[in-house]
Amino acid sequence: MKNFYLPCPKCGSASTWLESDTRALKAVLRCSCGLFSYLSETAILQAQGDHELQQERKAVEARAAREAEKARRLEAERRLEEKREKRRARDLARKERELKLVQGSLCSWVECSNQKRENSIYCSRGCSNKNARARHQARKAG
Repeated sequence: MKNFYLPCPKCGSASTWLESDTRALKAVLRCSCGLFSYLSETAILQAQGDHELQQERKAVEARAAREAEKARRLEAERRLEEKREKRRARDLARKERELKLVQGSLCSWVECSNQKRENSIYCSRGCSNKNARARHQARKAG
């Protein structure tokens, strides 16, 4: 296992080292805070297993956090796209209304682009007469 350090039970520091005691045939855990304690081989292996388990748990939690962040990002993008679609639809509807308003408020004579009068489809009596003459010519010719 790479870089495995037993944490100090007193200060929690990872600046510990193991020494072997030939008289007691046990390992001695020493720390820079001054603590030293005798450990059996099973305690060392158990601490190492706990450390590996903790590392695995951290990796799983990190992976879950990344997936949750990705899901949040995708949801935010989806909501943003929905807002854009609504805005596009609203703008299109507004433009259509404006176009209908403009088309509905123009003089009906083809060559005229003036606003029509109230209660009439023409802007003036002249456009009305021009349209009448054009219709008469079309019937006469046709």
